[in-house]
Amino acid sequence: MYRPLYDDTIQSLVFIADGRTTEDVLSGSVNVFVCGGLQNPEKMANILGRNAPFAPAAANGYARTVAEVGGEQIPFMVPADDPGSVLTGVVWLDLGEQDVKNIETLELKGNVRKRVEIRVQVGEKALEALTYVRR
Repeated sequence: MYRPLYDDTIQSLVFIADGRTTEDVLSGSVNVFVCGGLQNPEKMANILGRNAPFAPAAANGYARTVAEVGGEQIPFMVPADDPGSVLTGVVWLDLGEQDVKNIETLELKGNVRKRVEIRVQVGEKALEALTYVRR
């Protein structure tokens, strides 16, 4: 079960399922920003095999779009035409190498997305994160 923890220093909620602190998970190794179905904690727990910590986040300069691929409507994250655009989503925090591989099994399927590194905002804190944008 996730515990919502409010961190005064960054002015944001962070959701943690184990006994770690917000400081622990915000200074972790790898973060992944998502803005679609992988924001769902139950779906992500099935992919990762555990309840990873997460927080609401924003990616400046990005937008969400939908495109047809193989007869299917697929949502994508893309660089925005308007540099002032802000895309909201979730950043999964302090992930391991296997976690990223599990996520990429879905995100890179069909070679329609590519992995990029971006900066996201979690409250007042900027974090480095991986994400997946349309090729």
